[in-house]
Amino acid sequence: MINLLVVEDNAEYCKNIINYISQYVSDVRVYGIAYTSEEAISIIDTEIPDIILLDLNLDDLGAFNILNYITENELEKYTNSILVFSNKPLTNSKFDNSKYINSYFKKPVELKSIAFQLGKLSKERAIINSEIFIRNKIVRELEFLNYNFSYHGSKYLIDALYVLYVNKDKFYDNLSRDVYPIVAEKYNKSANTVKCDISQATKMMICDCDEDIITSYFNLSNFVKPTVKQVIFTVLNKL
Repeated sequence: MINLLVVEDNAEYCKNIINYISQYVSDVRVYGIAYTSEEAISIIDTEIPDIILLDLNLDDLGAFNILNYITENELEKYTNSILVFSNKPLTNSKFDNSKYINSYFKKPVELKSIAFQLGKLSKERAIINSEIFIRNKIVRELEFLNYNFSYHGSKYLIDALYVLYVNKDKFYDNLSRDVYPIVAEKYNKSANTVKCDISQATKMMICDCDEDIITSYFNLSNFVKPTVKQVIFTVLNKL
């Protein structure tokens, strides 16, 4: 479920928006309602809303205070996640090409247009949230093994595991052929560089991690060290 913050100072219009969204956009939940920029910023600070529906005609340029706050604090969560509507054009303002604004609607706007865009945006946001969730699971496993994330190889390993996780239906047994080139393209590196850096990060992990943890995690005998491939597919099976 995607959380929506509605910022609108007209109570009646706000009520109409909420009722329409609740009826026609099943995967969006109205988490908060704000009638002023102060209320909106307070809710934004909770980091719970995923999408913001913002009326640019708030009193005292309140909407621009909100946009300034998000921009100055570089709240990347709201990149391409704010839908704005107004009876005045957004052109020639400092937010004309803001990376945070997804869509602009000219008043009077049909609620079905807003609902359609919210539905589209919520699906995109759900994909992003899913990737974050998976990557966090990967990071937790590697943290348990005491990987050092200052190493390039550790970062490449996270991406390699993510590629394997989202391609479970494919037989990616040959890492050098199937996985490392995908990671390498993301970082503009060679597949061999990715392979070597992951190998180096894994060697350092084996040196730094408690031997009992390694033995138990990989189900190995004492003094047997896991290979990179064993590390990758063991972590993958634990996700």
